[in-house]
Amino acid sequence: MKDILYLALGDSIATGTLHNFARVTSYTGYLNHTLRKRGYRTRMVSLAQDGDTTHELLYKLGQTWFQSWVRRADLITLSIGGNNLMRAASIPGFTSVCVPKAEAGVCAFCSDWEKIIEQLRALNPDCALITMTVYNPYNHTQNLGSGYRADCGLRELTERHLSKINGVIESQCRGRYRVADIHTLFDRFSHGEMGRVASLYSSGLYILRNPHPTSYGHWLISRAHADVIEEQLGRELATL
Repeated sequence: MKDILYLALGDSIATGTLHNFARVTSYTGYLNHTLRKRGYRTRMVSLAQDGDTTHELLYKLGQTWFQSWVRRADLITLSIGGNNLMRAASIPGFTSVCVPKAEAGVCAFCSDWEKIIEQLRALNPDCALITMTVYNPYNHTQNLGSGYRADCGLRELTERHLSKINGVIESQCRGRYRVADIHTLFDRFSHGEMGRVASLYSSGLYILRNPHPTSYGHWLISRAHADVIEEQLGRELATL
């Protein structure tokens, strides 16, 4: 087996940023480590950027320097779309969502997604390409703890928009990429335990509250990706 160039694309979920003052090991870092433990000779390069939406990613895919990395990759992971929606949330606190901004972000995602996949596959038709669904970071309304009453209804509101984003990701696959279903994975924590996987319910300062994954959340995301590679793409990578 030759060395495998693993290219990580996307947003702050791929970089491991929590907020302006902290970051943790990202799922991409955990994934690279896991793949090495499972016998893959990976070398990871990350071109992920905090704050990117589908618009920024699509722009970069038109840049020569970015294209050169995509062409060389044997494995690409992609996390994008969260900022299309969460830019509509109030900061600090993420306790309200501007519906018109959210709708505009979702529309942009739906327009950009197919172009992104087409561009990736035009540049590199043979690499293993894995993307993830976008998770909902809020607890259900009936499971809000003290101090989080302002979140009332936000999970339900966010879910209405996320269903469109994730619907596009899952329905437009057509064999061109594999999907790690992180939305479903995190959903099992939504009945009062979302703080285990997302930083909206950490015990820290309210001003630092944010929807990024916790360290445990990143680890779970990495395992989901590793399982997709092992179960569905392992034979393909093993022949590289």
